[in-house]
Amino acid sequence: MGTAGMDGFTIGDVVEIAWRSHVCGACDALYVSFPTSPLIPIPAKIALPSVCPILCAGVTVHTSLRLMKPQPSKWCVIVGAASGLGHLGIKYAEAMDLKVLAIGGNGAEKETFCKKMGADDFVDFGREDLVETVVAQTDGGADYILVLSPHQSSYE
Repeated sequence: MGTAGMDGFTIGDVVEIAWRSHVCGACDALYVSFPTSPLIPIPAKIALPSVCPILCAGVTVHTSLRLMKPQPSKWCVIVGAASGLGHLGIKYAEAMDLKVLAIGGNGAEKETFCKKMGADDFVDFGREDLVETVVAQTDGGADYILVLSPHQSSYE
């Protein structure tokens, strides 16, 4: 951090620069200059390797949920819930006070993982009628659906 326009930051603070579009993609630098508005402070108590997934995958999932303008206590169905993006979706949805129905495959191991992450319930798409089960478990259907699986069947 430099000294001009600090706005609550201190020299030496570790920060992340929020996603920037339309950068040239042809250069790299040890130092850059940005206004403070896109800076996200990283608390010193957090190990930097732990922060990295949140800065890319986490922003992807959080932005998707935030743009839905979710209301507390509503049902959020997360397809691909045991994936790298999916488990972050569970954590963020839980923090937004949403009820989470996780959808995944391969049975007990993924169900245990998703529930450990905070999912309220789990549906194994390979063992249950997906539509019927989702409608039954969400009291009539999902309020929000977050599809985090690249498989074509996830969109059908």
